[in-house]
Amino acid sequence: MNQTHRIFLVDDDTKHLLLLKDFLERHSPYKLDIRLFSSGENCLDKLDELPEIVVLDYHLDGIRPGASNGLEILKELRRRRPDADVIMMSSQDQLQVGLNTLEFGATDYVIKGETALLRAELVIRRILERKAAERFRQAQALQLRWLYAALVATGLTIIGLAVFAI
Repeated sequence: MNQTHRIFLVDDDTKHLLLLKDFLERHSPYKLDIRLFSSGENCLDKLDELPEIVVLDYHLDGIRPGASNGLEILKELRRRRPDADVIMMSSQDQLQVGLNTLEFGATDYVIKGETALLRAELVIRRILERKAAERFRQAQALQLRWLYAALVATGLTIIGLAVFAI
């Protein structure tokens, strides 16, 4: 199945947004529909577009002072779209910052640096593979339920015919 996966990239650093978008489009084996946002508030306004994954910068006040930071946006994302995976990105390499984002529901934490684009792509790939496996498992469970129902119906029909024949 050639499903398109909607991904929101949220960062007040336009250069980083464009680099990440370009990297994901060139390297992901999946068909991606990537939307760019320079503020967390803009991202929240578009949640009705149902992103599967949100890549969210930790600091979001570079363009608009007083803007909500990534942690505040993360909390609101978890409340409004609990099924979306959120990858927090930051230049902060402090353990406590990463732990805080995970505690508030981020799926993963990526430190901006030389390998950040590759790491983000790998995390997205892992998330999409997990979601595909879950969809497959659900489809298999549904097929098994239908098969069981068909076997029960067939068994009842055979019993009914046997009783009728007696």
